[in-house]
Amino acid sequence: MSDGSLNLETSPEVLLAQLAGAFRGEVYGIAFFTHMLTHYQGYTDEAAQRPALELLLKVEQITAAIMAAHLPTLEVPCDLDDPLMRAQGIKDADVWLNLAWPELIDTLVDWVAPYQQQYRDQSERAGGFWPLFYLVDKHETAIFDYLQAEQQGDKNATAVLQRFIDAYPNSGLE
Repeated sequence: MSDGSLNLETSPEVLLAQLAGAFRGEVYGIAFFTHMLTHYQGYTDEAAQRPALELLLKVEQITAAIMAAHLPTLEVPCDLDDPLMRAQGIKDADVWLNLAWPELIDTLVDWVAPYQQQYRDQSERAGGFWPLFYLVDKHETAIFDYLQAEQQGDKNATAVLQRFIDAYPNSGLE
C-alpha cells in the first residue's frame, strides 16, 4: 500500500492462517482421493484412470509431506490425521463415487478452479512465506491443468501430474 500501512491480507497472521487452511486442504485431498481409489466404480478405462487417481493422490501427499515438515517451524499446527478434514474428504468423495469418469472430471474441474485461483492469488501476496505458497499454487495448478487436459481428451494428461511429482523428489515420500 502506498501509504505505508499494513495490508491485512498479507499480514503474517493472515498468511499463516492461509497456510494452515491449505494444509487442511491437503489432508482433505488425501482422504478424498484415497476413498475414490478404494471405492470408485465409474471408470470408462480403468487401466488409464486408476493410475490418474493414484497420481492425484501422490500430488496431495507430496504437498502435505513438505508442508508438514515446514509448518511446525512457523508454529502452524498441522495434523495429517485431522479427523474433521478426513471425514469431509470421504463424505464428499461418497457423493461422487457413482459419477461416470467424464462427469467426475467435469465436476472436479468446476470444484478445483476457485481453489487454483485462490492459491495463485495467495502465492502472489505471500511475501516471506512465498516458498510454501508457491508449492501450494504449483500443486493446485498441476491438478487443475491435469483435469482440464483430461476433460479435453488429452491422452498425455497425467504428464502434468508426473512433472509436479518429479519436481519434488525429496519430499519425504518413498
